[in-house]
Amino acid sequence: MIKKILILGGEGNGGIIAACIKDMHDNFGYKDLEFCGFLNDKIEIGTIVNNYPVMGKTSDVNKFIEKGYYFIFAIHPIGHGDIRIKLFNKLKIPREKLLTIVHPSSFVAYNTILKPGVVIMPNCYIGTATIIRDSTIVLANSVISHNTNIGKLCHISAGSVVGSVITIGEASDVCLNATVIEKVNIGTCSVVGAGAVARNDIGDYEVHVGIPAKLLRKLK
Repeated sequence: MIKKILILGGEGNGGIIAACIKDMHDNFGYKDLEFCGFLNDKIEIGTIVNNYPVMGKTSDVNKFIEKGYYFIFAIHPIGHGDIRIKLFNKLKIPREKLLTIVHPSSFVAYNTILKPGVVIMPNCYIGTATIIRDSTIVLANSVISHNTNIGKLCHISAGSVVGSVITIGEASDVCLNATVIEKVNIGTCSVVGAGAVARNDIGDYEVHVGIPAKLLRKLK
């Protein structure tokens, strides 16, 4: 059965996820995946984004559910986890309609659990006994080691390394080429800055940067 897919978002994460789905369809035999377009609140309906149309607003989700579409939530503004939580909860997309995507170039261990809506981009490694929760995005060339628990709506940027036995709260961001050392806990709606090395726990709504990572500011 062909799965018609809409991405909530546009340029940025939405565009690269669309390209990932197209690559899977065109080059890896995933003919059951048909990316159709975007739902976006800031771009006029009918506008073409990365060769695909904006087909509606996020508030149109229920209309497209009735038409049989599947969805990927790709609205992940860095440092604004509370915004993505609020919108995601407001939309109430049925979990069976959140599509999980794993690019075939990535390795996912046999006993890893990927919850609905997770996206694993190309060339990632996901270790054993790890859980990645709803609508978290793991961008290209990232490593997530064993026995790690990542909350829903997180954003793991390209080239990040998340070590083993780590807990990351929901809607947090691990930015480009950041590293989280083993047994560190990261709170809800927090940010590990680009290139940072997090060696100590990070609380809720905190931004940590540098090597070793230190508190830059609180978000709330």
